[in-house]
Amino acid sequence: MDSENDSSNNTNVSFQQLFAHSFILWPTSKVFEKTLFGPLAHKGPIPVLRHSYENFKEFLIFMYLGKCNITMENVMALVDLGEFYDVKLLKDQCDEFLTENSTKFENVLKVYESAKVYLLINTMKKVMEFVAQNTVEILKMAEFLNVQRETIVDIAKMKNLNAKHEEVFEASADLMGRTSQVRVQFCTNLKC
Repeated sequence: MDSENDSSNNTNVSFQQLFAHSFILWPTSKVFEKTLFGPLAHKGPIPVLRHSYENFKEFLIFMYLGKCNITMENVMALVDLGEFYDVKLLKDQCDEFLTENSTKFENVLKVYESAKVYLLINTMKKVMEFVAQNTVEILKMAEFLNVQRETIVDIAKMKNLNAKHEEVFEASADLMGRTSQVRVQFCTNLKC
C-alpha cells in the first residue's frame, strides 16, 4: 500500500495503491484475464473508481486467500466486486454470510432488494421467510416507506404472511398514495 500525491495538475490529490500479482488474479477472473492480457489490455495501474480502498483491499485478500473479512458494512460492496469481476466463489460466500446475518429488522428490506439485484437466492429466501414471520412489524417500519414497488409486490404475493393480505394491501396503497381507482388496478395486478 502506497500513498502518493498527484501533482501533475498542481493539485494535492492523495490516492492509495494496492499491488497484486497478475498470476493470482487472471486464473480466477475472466474479467481480470481480459483486463490484463486481452486485446485492449490496460497498461499501468488499474483504477478502482466504484469502491473504497478498504473494500477493494478485502476483495484482493479474497483473491489471494479464498476468504476475507465480510461484514454487514462491506458485504454488498464485495458482492458487487464479485459480480463485476466474475468471482462466483466470493458472491457465494457473501450469500452465505447474508443468509446467516440478514434476519434483523434493520435494513432487512434493503438487503432483500440488493440480494434480488445480484440474484443471491439463499439470502432472498431467508429474508422473505423473516418478512413472512414479522410482516406486521415490517409494515410499520420506517424502512418500508422507502422500498421499491417490486419489493411490495413480492411481499403482497406471499402466501405465508403473519398479516392479512388486506393489511399489506392497505400499507402498500397508503405508501404509494394511490387513489381508489389505482388501488383496484394495483390489486388486479397482484391477482388479489
